[in-house]
Amino acid sequence: MSLYARSRGLFSLTLLALFLDLTALAWVVYSAYTDRDALVKIRSALFTESVDERILFELAPWNQPESFISDTEASKAAWVDKFRNEVEYLDQVLSLEGSASDRAKAMVPIFSRNGGAGICGGLGELADVLQTIGKDDGYGCCSDHSQSFIALASLSGIDAREMIHSDHVFAEFYDPEMEQWVWIDPQFALMALDESGRYLSLLELRDRYIEGRPPKFEFIGNEYHDLAGRDPHGHRYYNEASDFAVYSATWGNNVFEQDALNRRLGFLPIPIRQLFGMMTGQIPGFRMLSDGRSERPEALGRQRIRSLGVLAALVVVNLAVPIGLIASWRRSSPGVSN
Repeated sequence: MSLYARSRGLFSLTLLALFLDLTALAWVVYSAYTDRDALVKIRSALFTESVDERILFELAPWNQPESFISDTEASKAAWVDKFRNEVEYLDQVLSLEGSASDRAKAMVPIFSRNGGAGICGGLGELADVLQTIGKDDGYGCCSDHSQSFIALASLSGIDAREMIHSDHVFAEFYDPEMEQWVWIDPQFALMALDESGRYLSLLELRDRYIEGRPPKFEFIGNEYHDLAGRDPHGHRYYNEASDFAVYSATWGNNVFEQDALNRRLGFLPIPIRQLFGMMTGQIPGFRMLSDGRSERPEALGRQRIRSLGVLAALVVVNLAVPIGLIASWRRSSPGVSN
């Protein structure tokens, strides 16, 4: 093949790689601003691990595998020193007394007013979220409330983590006195109890829904919350057993270190920051219980294959350009036969 023909072929391949790269970049940026769910689905597919060991989700925080990412005490202290005066109710939260369950219940109505106002995940940095979420009739969506709860619980010496079901995000915290995780919904201000009045974990709550034994809910909020004076079983997040067939946990609670990353990358859309953080291991991925009661692991598997296929195609096309250039150079070098 002549040098001209090879050069023409490499030029065409370079244009194709550039076109695909720009198309992928344009789609990512467009999705980050207009169709955030698309990036969330890709993120979940690429960074969710399906496991069938129920005990893994029941272990105490100090017995969690090393892959569970937590903030250091130094990062917590540094955050408090920097933002204490910006979050006016922080001292009120830090002064709460009692068991982990008592303090968790008491802190929810301090910062939460149910949320909404058309804003979901767009309140900014952690201090902005904590400042804004309790104003007026409430701001933010379920992820903002879970982030706020985990941050305040962590500063109060309570281990907490974000939990996910089909359409909603909430949290769990560990109560050492009960020796178990306890489920809590910071946005709708709910906890769940069994017949004896003992608080339930999300696993127990899930079991009851699937087995047709709906729990008793305890409302822990204020007059701003939608479910004040209403039966939660009638709400769309709590009226179907199939919602709780999905059981997934964010495998880490390092909200302060994530906030530092968020501030460094503040010029990027939030979904892109999250993808970057997960790819670099600074933001934790997810673990999903796969016990035959949910179709979500299979759906995630299919989404993962599609996402990896697109990434592989981009990598192959982009690698073909330098490989072709090297091969062309070698063939055209003196002493190399054409």
